[in-house]
Amino acid sequence: MKISFRNGAKSQQPVTPAQTEMKEFQRRKTPVFKTGATVFVGLAILIAGVALYKRNTLYTYGIVSGNTAEVTAGFPTEIQTLLVSKGDVVKKGDVLFTQLSIEGEAQIRAAEVNLQTKMAEYDLITNATAPAEGVAYIDPLANERELLRLKQQGTAITRERLQSEARYEQSRLNTLYEAKNERYKNLRKLYELDAATLSQVRAAETEKKLRYNDYVLARDHYRQVLKANRIAEAEVQKEARKLESILMRDSIKTKTDYQTLLSEIETARSQLDQLQKRYGSATYTAPFDAIITDVTVTQGSVLNTGESILTSASLSHLWVDVYVEAEKAPLFTEDKEIRLYGGATRKSIPGKLSAKGQVQLRVPQLLSDKMPGISSAVYFNVMFENTGHMLPGNIVKVVVK
Repeated sequence: MKISFRNGAKSQQPVTPAQTEMKEFQRRKTPVFKTGATVFVGLAILIAGVALYKRNTLYTYGIVSGNTAEVTAGFPTEIQTLLVSKGDVVKKGDVLFTQLSIEGEAQIRAAEVNLQTKMAEYDLITNATAPAEGVAYIDPLANERELLRLKQQGTAITRERLQSEARYEQSRLNTLYEAKNERYKNLRKLYELDAATLSQVRAAETEKKLRYNDYVLARDHYRQVLKANRIAEAEVQKEARKLESILMRDSIKTKTDYQTLLSEIETARSQLDQLQKRYGSATYTAPFDAIITDVTVTQGSVLNTGESILTSASLSHLWVDVYVEAEKAPLFTEDKEIRLYGGATRKSIPGKLSAKGQVQLRVPQLLSDKMPGISSAVYFNVMFENTGHMLPGNIVKVVVK
């Protein structure tokens, strides 16, 4: 064999060792049948494995469900503002709507007026200007007792003054009488000694008698004053005992009225608190994290007691209502691994079978596209831990293997 070089049409003899080696080399031959058989067997094993896997693996669909709570009108009300719509996700404490009850406002106002009236009566009894905690009971009849005491004291002072004036007048007239009597005696002695005239003696005697009459009148007046004072003091004591008896009876009645009033105040306050709890809050807030599944009102809607406002589903306790074809239901057992695909992420979520399939139900309309030609299926309940990606109403693919 020659190796040709076309440059200048020259040729060169081959290198003997290379030529000999190439001459002895033989190409290894692979039988086509053997290769095909190997490929066929491997493909058959793969197909059998896939078939076996699919045979023992269940593919189906389900709908995410959760605990639902329906909000209804607790009283005749008007929806003033509606802040959510169907499909909204809300957090606990979010305001969902505001409402107004004209009937409730009127009842609250009436209860407030009733409580204010009772408190005004309380202020009158306790002689207070404003209600306050810890106000002790003040007997309102104490004022009448004090008034009676002051009245009696004033009357006694008047009597003492009249008695003092009468005693003073008696003493003054008695002194004048004694003076006139002494002058009369002196003039009599002088008349006996011819040192005074008879007319002077008679004039002194007349003055003495006049002063004596005045004295007697003052003495009798003083005695009458003393007697009147004794009678007045007795009447005062009698009046005091009578009034004290009346006041004691009225005091007992007043204390009873006071206790009754306290009870009425507590009742009025409790009634107002109940009305404020029922009607006072114009806003309704979400009791838990949820998704609004239905809204049956619009802004301005007027509702009667018990009419539905909206429905929400809790996001903290969810499960999947899984529907399985009857012939495949036996594959769904507790020892199988359950994976859920759906929601806002493509990652699977592990599930746990909580209710074995025992009944066959109609397939929901939401799954009609996913499970065509299947009108009824066996129902299973699968629990899962919500990571925030699953919402009630989501359609999820369920793989059981």
